[in-house]
Amino acid sequence: MSQAPAKTESAPVDAPAKKSRLPFDQLGNLFRAIVSPDPETRRMGWLFIFSVLGVLLASAMVVKRLTSITETWRQSRRESAMLKQQQEEAIHNQQDAAKNGATTVDLGRFTVALKNSRDLQAEVGIGLVCDVVACKQYLESNQVRVRNEVITQLAAIERDQLMSGDGKRVIKKQLIERLNRFLDEGEEKHPRGQVQELYFSRLFIQQ
Repeated sequence: MSQAPAKTESAPVDAPAKKSRLPFDQLGNLFRAIVSPDPETRRMGWLFIFSVLGVLLASAMVVKRLTSITETWRQSRRESAMLKQQQEEAIHNQQDAAKNGATTVDLGRFTVALKNSRDLQAEVGIGLVCDVVACKQYLESNQVRVRNEVITQLAAIERDQLMSGDGKRVIKKQLIERLNRFLDEGEEKHPRGQVQELYFSRLFIQQ
């Protein structure tokens, strides 16, 4: 008697995976929660929304703070590099003045509020190069008036002027012209001499 062939069972074929709609499902659940007639469900829904908004707001504040700190650090680096360059220029100017027989005058430091800049002050160190000894002597014997002339001129400058090469050149030119007018008061043909050069021995902007 012939035996019937054994029946083999085929492995079940996996059904195609259902495409995930998890984000949309979660949004749908959240919407149903905040419009639910159940007060506790609504409260939990709104609590979740406010929690998410709080996290986003805190993240934005952290990013803003980090950006501000980074910009402050970069500004400090730029100002340090600029100050170093100015100090090197001041030393070079003093050496040139000594070689040419001119004399130098250190006016010291000035602290002035910058124009159109809230709570910003500039600390500026200024040195002068005179063409003759008489100029140096007159400026040193009238330091109070000389410092007043410088402060009056510096009070009209803005932060951007101090931070740019062209701006500093304009400031130097204006200060030299103002001081030379001061030297010429009541005199003819510059008997007191003239200021030939001005240099910044220090330039620092602070809040």
